[in-house]
Amino acid sequence: MLTVTDIDSLAPALRSRLEIDATGCWLWTGKLTPMGYGTGTGGLAHRTVWKVLVGPIDRRTELHHKCHVRLCVNPGHLQPVTRKEHQQLPREMRPSCPAGHEFTPENTWIRKSGSRVCRACKAARQRRFYRARNPEQERTACNAGHPRTPENSRRRRTGGGVRCLMCAAHQQRRRRAERRQRERRT
Repeated sequence: MLTVTDIDSLAPALRSRLEIDATGCWLWTGKLTPMGYGTGTGGLAHRTVWKVLVGPIDRRTELHHKCHVRLCVNPGHLQPVTRKEHQQLPREMRPSCPAGHEFTPENTWIRKSGSRVCRACKAARQRRFYRARNPEQERTACNAGHPRTPENSRRRRTGGGVRCLMCAAHQQRRRRAERRQRERRT
């Protein structure tokens, strides 16, 4: 098994894009694919690091992340498997959904078939479906219940919807109080 000292044998261009976390994962901080894997090194980052530190990979071989962290490029956390073996690995072992939400008892819904569903992703899908079907319905209040009036709301600059000014002011006050507490501790 490879150790953290093996990271020194990587090229500086690769090493500068890595961050080591407490679990021993070497997290890729560069560009990502839409599926959440590291890229930008002439291919997938975990395959590139494997080739540099371990050796060549057969084109029919996939690297399974034993740590279940797609950003991890630590060869000690990767296992070469065939595509068939990779597809047969139990989904129950995965600690999070493809969007990255953890499968906790509060965030997991179990279907009759036994498969798991992420409640956060399911709620987001339902919201998108509802809004697509009901575009004419305007919301009259924010999630906290403040009335959505022209005086109390502003359209976000990034085009990400409407922002409640009362919630924004409350959030700003809370952040200032937290900052003051941190300053008092130090």
